[in-house]
Amino acid sequence: MSDQPHRSAGTLSSVGRYRVEALLASDTIDDVYRGFDPLIERPVIVKIFRIGTLDAEAARGVTALFYDVMRRTGALVDPGVMTLYDVGAIDGALFVASEFVEGTSLATRLAEGDTLDLERKVSILSRIADALEAAAAQRIAHLNLKPSSVLLGEDHSVKIGGFGVAPVGDAITAAAGAARPAASRYVAPERAAGEAGDVRSDVFSLGEIAVDLLAPRAVRDAGPVAIPALPPELGRQGVRVERWAALFARALASMPADRFPSAGAFKLELLHVLGVDEFQARLAWDALGASSLKSLAVDSEAETILASPNPAPVKAAHDDTRTKDEEDDDPPTTFRQV
Repeated sequence: MSDQPHRSAGTLSSVGRYRVEALLASDTIDDVYRGFDPLIERPVIVKIFRIGTLDAEAARGVTALFYDVMRRTGALVDPGVMTLYDVGAIDGALFVASEFVEGTSLATRLAEGDTLDLERKVSILSRIADALEAAAAQRIAHLNLKPSSVLLGEDHSVKIGGFGVAPVGDAITAAAGAARPAASRYVAPERAAGEAGDVRSDVFSLGEIAVDLLAPRAVRDAGPVAIPALPPELGRQGVRVERWAALFARALASMPADRFPSAGAFKLELLHVLGVDEFQARLAWDALGASSLKSLAVDSEAETILASPNPAPVKAAHDDTRTKDEEDDDPPTTFRQV
């Protein structure tokens, strides 16, 4: 079988052995497809990084980084992380094949409106934090976390996709001499400034996702840290304004050293501030019927994990227990850019 992507009538029909079924998202350096693996007989997500426009030396450098990053990312096995199945090179591109999950992205769920109760929202945030902690334990940071990176499965799973994508994208952008794309509000300030970032960058992103879930309509304070006002309904449930403000002032701090040292530390403080028992929150999420998780609708922020049970036609392819003071005394841990 040829290693080149096969095109039929102006559309991409296969990548390696993977049959292409639908184009889900596309930007300046990559495309994301829903595909099918005829050998294993299972659906997959295929992400293609386009490097055909790079000179030979730059392409070799990006390719070496790609395999190094994906080798380490592929060793990350956790129920909250989408599984990486396969990587490879095709004509002018590099590809990643990963787990397909039936469900809806968190971005789509948020766009549908505020229909989840507090415990279910906390359960989603808790599971995202646990997945980030599992990655951090292997010295891996996501660095590009946003609602479209999170999939809510019909089996009640909460999974993060896109680990390993950020450093490869950074390398392609730098090698091409292109300007960095405009950063969304989920991107930590240091990442937006072009720095490598670490797990504290993921804490910032998780903090912004928490704002989406807990206070989507809240007015934010003006200042270096845009702290969301406490929603009245949470105030009526006993959440204290000062503790709420302190939680988000730390999670969304401009400087990484001022943030929670890990997603797990943020989760523990969040549960404490909201007065929600994590076990009860998870039971509440599991009780949510699969029928209430609507089929995926691809949105403008679609990422590697997006998948639709009814895909659109393929488009034309383009050519702990320590005190806060004790935590703050710890030196920052350096993590690999994966």
